[in-house]
Amino acid sequence: PPPPAMLAFLPAAPFPSRAVLSGSAFVSAASPTRAARRAIAPAAAGAARMSLIESTPFLPLVYAALVAGGGTFAAVKSGSNKSAISGIISGVVLTAGYFTGKIEVAQVTAALLTVVFIARLVKTKKAMPAGGLAALSAGMFVFIAR
Repeated sequence: PPPPAMLAFLPAAPFPSRAVLSGSAFVSAASPTRAARRAIAPAAAGAARMSLIESTPFLPLVYAALVAGGGTFAAVKSGSNKSAISGIISGVVLTAGYFTGKIEVAQVTAALLTVVFIARLVKTKKAMPAGGLAALSAGMFVFIAR
């Protein structure tokens, strides 16, 4: 074996690595059991999810601005007052849901907008703007649902 001075940089193992005979295979005592991994996994997944949401808290506001701005742009370009009204109302509802902490409101709004834009996509058969907004709304719904 190498001299102890050469191994000084290696960290000490948190658990003794004894090998235990389990069934027909050796299992290291330092490795967690399947039950332990299952108990740890949800906490780790929650931490990752929390990290994603915490790292991008502004996305619902960006989505609200895009929806309100898109409705206003459609009204100016095509003279559609329905687009302006629905875009501004949706943007206000999304913003209110964000600032009040009622994430369910934003989630329901994103789901409704997804349905509306899919219906427009089917009716017009044009990928833009209905297809892009349907994809954006569906993506926001999934992001909020996580």
